[in-house]
Amino acid sequence: MNALVAVKRRMPPLKLILVCVLIAILLLGYEYAKPVRTVHGHETHEFHVTAVRKKPGVQIPVLSVAQGDSVIVNISSNEPGMVMVHGVDEMPEVEPGRPTQFHMTAKTSGRFSLHLHAADGTQIEIATIAVLPQN
Repeated sequence: MNALVAVKRRMPPLKLILVCVLIAILLLGYEYAKPVRTVHGHETHEFHVTAVRKKPGVQIPVLSVAQGDSVIVNISSNEPGMVMVHGVDEMPEVEPGRPTQFHMTAKTSGRFSLHLHAADGTQIEIATIAVLPQN
């Protein structure tokens, strides 16, 4: 009984709720970005991202995969444009309200910018794809 009282004194209910919410977000994030299937030792990763104009100082997500893995990125945007990853030939178009899928195989290790070339000529950074070298 005393241990329970001590816990209640140390952590007010609001902080306890915030800790529980943070843990739930982390668990959902893991479920959201975990590999969806494995084929011949390589995994297929599926991610969901949104192309939005970020304020300075706001970090973009890093999508980590291993060399040789397949990558599927579901992209939503509130403005039209073309999705691009330097070094990848496919450039799907994105329309507002119509999510687009981008597929690639992570052939080369390194960090690659996934961005949107908007119809107004600007570039919107969506995410970084980090391809880790194969062991």
